[in-house]
Amino acid sequence: MRHSILTEILSREPPDVLYHYTTQAGLLGIIKCKEIWATHTQYLNDRREYLHAVDLVRQEIERKVVSAIDDASKFALEEMTEGLAGIESMNVCVCSFSEVKDSLPQWRAYGGGTSGFAIGLSGKFLPDVVNAQHFYLVPRLYTPKKEGDVVD
Repeated sequence: MRHSILTEILSREPPDVLYHYTTQAGLLGIIKCKEIWATHTQYLNDRREYLHAVDLVRQEIERKVVSAIDDASKFALEEMTEGLAGIESMNVCVCSFSEVKDSLPQWRAYGGGTSGFAIGLSGKFLPDVVNAQHFYLVPRLYTPKKEGDVVD
């Protein structure tokens, strides 16, 4: 059952249009290079979302260690905990898109003040590009229940 929640999220069809908010310089770079760059999580303006995801995984593993029914399971879970050490510096890159065409929080975060742009990209085109690069196009989960369902 839990596997199907993650499978459903990873295979979700994007909306018809997704918007990428950027500055004037960012827009010119996208047009010139015909690329949208992803940013390493170490260099994000706000790393809290990534660190929050890592913390959720760490907490779930710790919860499972306490309820492990045999030594082999407990050992495997403890190995997973050790594997999380240093994960914050792992090569994970992200690029943000929004389903909202005109979002004040997106303008504030990515629009660069008064010279921001929201580039509309086809939701039918993006999955092919993402798959070709071996990336994932997934929605940000904004409720603890949904986050917990995926991590569990």
